[in-house]
Amino acid sequence: MSRLSRHLYIAGSLGLLAVAGLHTWGHLSSNPRDPQYASFMEPMRAFVLKGMGVAKDPSVADVYESMSWFISIALAALGFMSLAAFRDRRDPELPPPGALKVNLLAVGAMVLLWGVYNLAPPFYTLLFVQILFIACWAFRSAAARRAGVQ
Repeated sequence: MSRLSRHLYIAGSLGLLAVAGLHTWGHLSSNPRDPQYASFMEPMRAFVLKGMGVAKDPSVADVYESMSWFISIALAALGFMSLAAFRDRRDPELPPPGALKVNLLAVGAMVLLWGVYNLAPPFYTLLFVQILFIACWAFRSAAARRAGVQ
C-alpha cells in the first residue's frame, strides 16, 4: 500500500505539472485575430484601473493576462514543490504528510472555485488530480497505521 500511495502522490504531482502545461497552452493558443476574442478583449483593454498606486494604470486586460500567467506559474510551482518534498521526505516508504495535506487543500480549493464558476477544463483536470491525492491520502493513512507512523 505504501508503494501505491507513493505512485499516486507522484502521479498527482505530475498531474499538477500537466495541468499547468495545458493551461499555458490554452492561454497561448488564444487567437487575437478571432473576431469574438477581439470583441471580448477590446473593452477590457479600454477599461483602465486608475489610482492603483503604481507607475502604470493597468487595464482589465492586463489584470486578466497576468492572472492567467499566474495560474500556470502557481500550478507548476505547486507540482515542483510537491516533487521536491517527495524527494526530501523523512520516511522513504511514505509520501510526505505535510505536502500531501497542502496539495489536498490547495487543489480542493481550486476544484471548488472552478466548480462554482463552471469552468470545465480546469475543474475536470484538477478534479482528476484531486482524486489521485485523495487516494494517495487513503492508502498512505492505511500504510502508516500498519507501520505505526504518522
